[in-house]
Amino acid sequence: MAKVLESLFDLRAYISNIEIIYYPQTFVEPTAVLEQVLTFAPVTSRFVGEASYSRDALSLIVGAGYEYGRIVGAIDVLEPERVYCFHPVGTDSRFEEAIYKNNLGFSFLDNPDFLLPYDLLTPYELYQSLRSLIEVELRERDVLLLPLGPKIFAAISIVIALQLSPSVMVWRHSTTSHSKPSTNLDAVADGKRIDFSFSFSEPAN
Repeated sequence: MAKVLESLFDLRAYISNIEIIYYPQTFVEPTAVLEQVLTFAPVTSRFVGEASYSRDALSLIVGAGYEYGRIVGAIDVLEPERVYCFHPVGTDSRFEEAIYKNNLGFSFLDNPDFLLPYDLLTPYELYQSLRSLIEVELRERDVLLLPLGPKIFAAISIVIALQLSPSVMVWRHSTTSHSKPSTNLDAVADGKRIDFSFSFSEPAN
């Protein structure tokens, strides 16, 4: 996904708009065990970020999924000064319950206000909230986005990072690998369609 969006941004002089279409997954009961992390790094070299001498701390902004303990593991490795968690609502309450349970009730957050719900059915509102938060945090901290959970959060994270490039980092924290087919599982769409579109206002010079 990141490579496709990178290519589209590089060709923005020839593209008027982009539409991203997302179909949520049908609920499958998650496991409550820690899985082996196979990838924890920038999604591509373009998302390594650019540290600023005016910022000496890290803000981690996570899109919460229902993978057991994944966010806590990332926090242990990265040791951010501040952590925000966006969690999806609006399509299936079973996902919401599993996300809350497998993220330990988000007890690792320093402030309950840093737990931010977003409606999967209104992705443009997610875009506005996420971009506003990133712009505020960049004034004082480096920002790393860790998109777990629904892929629409990942897509919007990558779009914003490309818009603000090279200031924002985007990392993968994955337990799947193409070299290990057993780690990849098929997902069944639940039938809902979610659209997010945007235009390039000015051609590239």
